[in-house]
Amino acid sequence: MRSPTKFEERDAPMFIKRIATLLCALAGLIVFSSDSSAGPETNTTGGPPELGVSVAVDGHTLEIRRFVVRMVTRTTTADLPPGVKIEVKEGSIGPSSSTEVVPVVEMHITQVDATKVVARRIDGRAVSYKVLMDELVKPTPIVFLKQGQQLDPVFLTMFKPESLLLVLPSSTPSPSVVPNNVAPTIRLR
Repeated sequence: MRSPTKFEERDAPMFIKRIATLLCALAGLIVFSSDSSAGPETNTTGGPPELGVSVAVDGHTLEIRRFVVRMVTRTTTADLPPGVKIEVKEGSIGPSSSTEVVPVVEMHITQVDATKVVARRIDGRAVSYKVLMDELVKPTPIVFLKQGQQLDPVFLTMFKPESLLLVLPSSTPSPSVVPNNVAPTIRLR
């Protein structure tokens, strides 16, 4: 029996890796070709649920804070620094301005009677009023929807099973908007 050359010794691990890769690819083709008639589910029953933060304000009122992104127009101007002068052959250069559309986050706050809210876990388990109020002593992230609103179960796979899902009564008052992030005019120097 002859001994392997240096070339064969060096390429043996690479050859084994290539064979392993080829076998894995073939196995994948066999699995996917037998399932090709099923195809992915493309129909959904509704849109995504709303996300927010909820906190118990007092013994029977919940405050639900929802963050909404709104696009607004903002104007920016750039002035020349003091003492800088630009000379041009014809005309003059003044402050330049531009208009842009930027996202602004608004916080919408709704207060609801906690006794009229249906609380569940994402996995469907009911949450009692006492447990709900105990959990919402501090601001807690929640998933919520209004009564009668369709909820697509596809989106629920993104959450932990113990996450809170609140179903708000259909007579929920309109939220108040906290204008904490207003798009200011920016001056660049």
